[in-house]
Amino acid sequence: MRDQVARSSSRLAILWALLLNAIAPPASAAHDPVVTFGESAPIGLHVHLRDLRPRILAPGELVTARVLLQNDRDEAVEVETLHLLVLSPDEKTVLEILPPEAPAPSEIAPEVIAPRGQRLLTRSFRAVTSRASFVGRWRLAALARVRSSQGIHLSISPAREITVARLRMHHLTVFPTVLPDCQGATAVGFELEIHNVTFNPVDDAQLLYELRERGSQALLASGRLQLGRLAAGERWRIRSVEPVAVPTPALIPGRRLVLDFLLQPEALAERRFLVIGTGADVKVEDVSIAPPDQAPGDSILPGETVALGFTLINRGNQQGTSPMLEVRLSARAGETLLRVEPDTIRLPNVALAPCGGSLRIGVTSEVPSNIPAPQLFIPPEAEEGEAIVQFHVGRTAEEATTDTDEEPPRASFHIDLPNLRLLDASVPPEILLGQSASLRFRVANVRDHPHDRAPAPAGVRVRAELIQKGRQLAQAEFRTRRPLEAGRSELPPGDFALRVPAQAEEGPALVRLEVDPPTEERPRGDVRESNEADNTVELPIQLKTPLPDLVVEAARLLAPGDPPTLVIGAPTALFFLIANRGEGAADPATHEITLAFTITIGPFPLQLHAPLRTVETPRLGRGRFTPFLVTLSVPPVVQLPGLLLPIPIPPGPAMLRITADSRRSVEETNEDNNTTQIPVVLVPPPSTANGSTLPLTDSHWKQSVSIPPRGRDHTWEEKSPPE
Repeated sequence: MRDQVARSSSRLAILWALLLNAIAPPASAAHDPVVTFGESAPIGLHVHLRDLRPRILAPGELVTARVLLQNDRDEAVEVETLHLLVLSPDEKTVLEILPPEAPAPSEIAPEVIAPRGQRLLTRSFRAVTSRASFVGRWRLAALARVRSSQGIHLSISPAREITVARLRMHHLTVFPTVLPDCQGATAVGFELEIHNVTFNPVDDAQLLYELRERGSQALLASGRLQLGRLAAGERWRIRSVEPVAVPTPALIPGRRLVLDFLLQPEALAERRFLVIGTGADVKVEDVSIAPPDQAPGDSILPGETVALGFTLINRGNQQGTSPMLEVRLSARAGETLLRVEPDTIRLPNVALAPCGGSLRIGVTSEVPSNIPAPQLFIPPEAEEGEAIVQFHVGRTAEEATTDTDEEPPRASFHIDLPNLRLLDASVPPEILLGQSASLRFRVANVRDHPHDRAPAPAGVRVRAELIQKGRQLAQAEFRTRRPLEAGRSELPPGDFALRVPAQAEEGPALVRLEVDPPTEERPRGDVRESNEADNTVELPIQLKTPLPDLVVEAARLLAPGDPPTLVIGAPTALFFLIANRGEGAADPATHEITLAFTITIGPFPLQLHAPLRTVETPRLGRGRFTPFLVTLSVPPVVQLPGLLLPIPIPPGPAMLRITADSRRSVEETNEDNNTTQIPVVLVPPPSTANGSTLPLTDSHWKQSVSIPPRGRDHTWEEKSPPE
């Protein structure tokens, strides 16, 4: 075994080194990595993959691994990360690296192993992938990244086999099992149930069967059944189209035959035995495990009492008799034994006719009323997963040489727990200091399998936290309003939000959402779930200082006409507001009023801007404004920077522009909305009869303007009108 592991590990050595950076968190040590391998580790770090449950699982399902890490060194080491490697069946190719379904990154801390010590770690991993190409048998190995004073070490365990399958085989029966049958026929038929346990249809399944003599590889008969499309969660009852004929040379009394079934591409295998001879063969078939008010085959919930029924049927060619036939029942879920009452059923004076004589026990029982129907009790603390019931049936007098049950018959069922998860979580990527961030998500009780039915109770806590540099800045919490059936979800209250303190720092932060958070009294939270590792969602955000947004509003020229007419050289009144429509306060700023006009140089028009005047505002808080009533006069001639000669302003269309923060001294949320334009028409001043210009008085332009009283800071604040 050690040589085999060493050979397999050497083939992967180069690849492990390449994988180091892919799986490693940031490291501060300046050592090169040392790659070591399982039992052959020469530096005293050993990894053992003790257990994998379940061994048959659906694509994307959780697999729980128990990994033993052994430190034979004289110093403590830290286990930084633990991964599962999905290997090809020959262990030559790494197909996928599975990270653990661990707590959120902000909670992860290295596991420390003392000198000469060991740690048994239990981690859940999302099995392979949901892609159908990964269906089949694979090898899993544990890979640990360990840090010591000498550097970083990658240690790998010997591999174990798992089967990733979309389908399951249940209730496989073969008849008869003792040949020839009562009519002298030497062929057998079979029935089974195939169940699609995924949410995706299966189109490519086929059932293969092969008949051999026990201990021999020589093929006696074989066949293939092409299965049709199985929809998500669908169950099919399949019966052999043609009986499987046993060749005449194999019909030797006392000979035992093996009938193997293989469900492809799932790589699920089942085996049944046949015997040539004369005698009885009492089998357990048609097992019914029915939850209360549910159909047989549905998932079972912790705390439920389940009715158990089964049929004793004689598949031999002789009558099966017993003065007192004893049937012992046992059940377990993982390593936990389940209670069955009664656990022993004694049937007096049993006589089962050959070739199909049967007796039903439990669930419409055919036994006397003084024999109680068996019941299966699922403890409230049971975990989610597959459980089995085993039937230990005593032999009848005629089964001495024809009993084909080499192991006790068994039937499986699924124990289901709810699985709470936060779906479609989103938060604004940037949040302003002092503002609230609305949180959007769904609290869902997700279905991991189509047959899941475990509900989640009402009143489950949902917590939101704002975290920056490891410090909690804000927290909010609510409880769900109603029970959540499997596959159902609930939205948070409309006003559920996190308020960012105004004293927080600008920069990156984290919004952490958690459903059913743990407490000191209940480390698993208030609800026992199938997967506690997916209750948390972390969303990175940026905290920003609120910025102002200076804009020009209510600009109005007190001049006649539409557009207004401005007389060149005459005074004109202009009213406008400089308002702060941003979230932050604006420092004092300068605002400019300019005239945009066009002159023609040869055939080319040229637009120029002539400054008319500037105004200033004090510090403006959020939602505050300053009104201005200023007098403007368009000069006949302007001297513009960069031009040697003064430029006369021609009559005609022009544009009056008011620009807030014209010197760009204030950082704003929007720098593109600072300018307002008023189209105007420029006209020359009126002339007297001898050609001189008449003076214009205030009566030509003054109009009544009402301005609200000003505050102490010489600014105005908008107020809502009285209701």
